Amino acid sequence: AAALARVASRPGGRASTRSRTRTRARGERRVVVASSIVDEDASAGSASSSASTPSPPHLLRARVYIEHTDAYQVVYHANYFKFLARAREAFLFGDDDDDDASTSSSPRALARRLGWASARVVAVVDVAFASPAVLGDDLVVRTRVVDVGERTLTLRQDVVRRRRRDDDDDDDDDDEILLSAACSVAPVTRDGVVAPVPDSIRAFYGLAQSRGRAFDDDGGGGGGDDRPRWFETWTPGDDITPGTRSNNGDVPSVVNATESESGGAITTVELFESELSAGRDGAREWDVLRWFERNRTDAIGGSASLKALQDEHGVVVVVSKMTNARFAPRVGVGGDDSRRVARVRSTVETRRRGLEIVFAQTLFEGGGQGERATETATETATATAEVTCVCLGRDNGRPRRCPPDLLARFAAFGPS
Repeated sequence: AAALARVASRPGGRASTRSRTRTRARGERRVVVASSIVDEDASAGSASSSASTPSPPHLLRARVYIEHTDAYQVVYHANYFKFLARAREAFLFGDDDDDDASTSSSPRALARRLGWASARVVAVVDVAFASPAVLGDDLVVRTRVVDVGERTLTLRQDVVRRRRRDDDDDDDDDDEILLSAACSVAPVTRDGVVAPVPDSIRAFYGLAQSRGRAFDDDGGGGGGDDRPRWFETWTPGDDITPGTRSNNGDVPSVVNATESESGGAITTVELFESELSAGRDGAREWDVLRWFERNRTDAIGGSASLKALQDEHGVVVVVSKMTNARFAPRVGVGGDDSRRVARVRSTVETRRRGLEIVFAQTLFEGGGQGERATETATETATATAEVTCVCLGRDNGRPRRCPPDLLARFAAFGPS
């Protein structure tokens, strides 16, 4: 449910909601892992080997346009991840005043020395949706590195709504944090190699010299331990979580989730190139979140049912938090030019006496191309997340129990 994520708070009295999100990954066949270790001396340039004061955050300005908003006239939840990605790209790979990568001390020059061409999200943790951005808002995305793993950088990112002020006014006390997240990214070379990250670059970003304890295999962690341990041992072809590999016979291949009798709600996504933000290079995290939203809408009964909830019951369904999320470094990349499909499977559970709807969602790929998918083909999990939605009053924005007929519908998609 929840497809149309207007974060569960709005101007004018909507209680803010917070979420903790972790993301996991599994690789596609064209992503390989570098077996060599980068020379650590080359990574940090002239950076000191001792920990220094953390670097100030990188700032990127953005404005909310119509393209970013949803049917509820607030920024659609998946689109926040576009703002975060833009800020990470500007921070890690943006313009540099010094063209000499061998002497410059900028993050861009560091990336060039290490052969990094891009950085793909493999984990997102500590996501907190505090308040929604709306059309015309002036935003700032603040980005800084907070941890370094063997193959990941973790960046703390805040999306901030700026109060109107003169350009020379640097006082940010009145700025409002709308979203805060820690995103773990894997540096990738131009050849599609997931590159190792030298420990010595911790000093470059002003971090303590020892790597912090990573997340446990079940996604646990805390106390600033933002680095996901599971990705440190990930290899191409792995499922993103243990026990998620399935056959088409176990995960029904149906287009409309209402047709699923068991095993959860199923939605098929045809992987046209227009579905993939990176084109033939695959999907980005916001694409996967769109497909998850589509599946939640199907579980409700389709777009018409979602509209009926609003018009007839005065209820809107919104995303309140996302946890235990993982994405493969490359999603939606097949082995040939045939039209391929992916399948989103959800089990649905209601909690807090019908106030919360929890969707355990997984994206499967590899079951075949279009109608040629076979029941014996093995599918592999390439993305997963637990998404919690709430029903709110359309007019007052207050939480309310979901209508009984909706709860009865979700019962058919309960965990087996």
